Amino acid sequence: MATSPASPLLIATLLLQSKPQLASLHHVADAITSFLDTSVELPLHKACKFGSLELLSRIWSSTVDLPQGDSSWSVRRLLHSEKFYQQFQFTHSLVEAAKQKDLGMTRWLFERFPACDVRREAVEEAAKAGALEILQYFHENGKNMNSYIDDEGDSDVEQRHVFWGYEDAVLAARAGYSDVVRWLYNFADSHTRCEQKVTRTVIETGCVALIEWLWQRLDAPPHEGMLGAAANGHAQMLELLEYEGCSTNPFAIIVRAAEVGQLNVVRWAFESIRNRPSQPSWEAGLAVHNAVVNGHLEVAKYIYARINDEDESQGKENLAAWKKAVMSVLAPESNCAAISRETVILAAERGFAEAVQWLWTEFGDGLAMEALSVMNDAEMTFACPLDAAASNGHLEIMKYLATIDAEENKNLDIHRFLGECFKPWCRGGHGRGCCLNCGSARAG
Repeated sequence: MATSPASPLLIATLLLQSKPQLASLHHVADAITSFLDTSVELPLHKACKFGSLELLSRIWSSTVDLPQGDSSWSVRRLLHSEKFYQQFQFTHSLVEAAKQKDLGMTRWLFERFPACDVRREAVEEAAKAGALEILQYFHENGKNMNSYIDDEGDSDVEQRHVFWGYEDAVLAARAGYSDVVRWLYNFADSHTRCEQKVTRTVIETGCVALIEWLWQRLDAPPHEGMLGAAANGHAQMLELLEYEGCSTNPFAIIVRAAEVGQLNVVRWAFESIRNRPSQPSWEAGLAVHNAVVNGHLEVAKYIYARINDEDESQGKENLAAWKKAVMSVLAPESNCAAISRETVILAAERGFAEAVQWLWTEFGDGLAMEALSVMNDAEMTFACPLDAAASNGHLEIMKYLATIDAEENKNLDIHRFLGECFKPWCRGGHGRGCCLNCGSARAG
């Protein structure tokens, strides 16, 4: 497309209007504009961030202010002559247009870069943004290069290449644009689109209507995504999948839901377990730890209240095997464990005061720990809840644990030296917290 010099800046025009003797000297206005206007030096894709077609047109039509023989390296000249640079700018500019859902900017770019392809980055960004009009424009003004069907009907007509597929439907589904997902499957088929990943993402987002539509269209049941649906609180999706014969370890669902506080999913999972009498409910106790250490006390109480006491002895014997079975389903970063000393320490470290009190009330005797034990300096790990709470500034938890320790040990002097016990050394030169053993604290 031919270029024309950019119009003078308004400030230059107004300035020269007050100088009649310069009004006919157009090169003066051009010189002032060239000196003041740095916007034309912006790379096109960065200028797209401002959403101004006027700015884009100014950059496109600006002339190079260097002598003809020395201007081959200029970025502005490359924009009109170097095909690889044009493709780079076209792709990244389309990405910005898609982010803004700006169809007008998309048309502007198509008009000025007729030989450039629509790469996957632009398609995926438009799908992610839910920019259906832009996707439709791509479809109407280009050829699908990843289609299952090799359309040679218009082989003599040069068409812009559009690369559909890859992550486009996944990103649209993850962002909640079910209409975009349906449109992509109806009008932009692609052999590069991973159907399994698309269905898993839809399951994780909980869109029941869309997964049923995909299920019929793809003629293949989804097998993954139940844990993601559990983590996002989509009990209705889990119910549908179970009805259709898709299943996973129900206790893994409880652990994953407890970890993120999805009480409605935990309730659903217990109902599912109730229909399987061969499944011991004590196994669900592995999720209590996850719920507590992540601050979801209500979920922890719900799970603990539904563990059968008669299953407890058998559960402890089979705990290792159950934990291995659950962890084989969960993601590597997830964890499940029985309630232990570590549970209280993590709750204290993270400042969950109500959780610490509940743990001590329900499990204090079984945990068999002293609230005022000290940190394991060799392993750099907390050996007691009070140390964990103190190191992270949780005063309320410190006060509670100090009271518990005083009551259990009948130590009337504990409150007197509580503030001192966190100093590095006692009088005898022993390690931190030694005052609890020798009964003396280092003076101020």
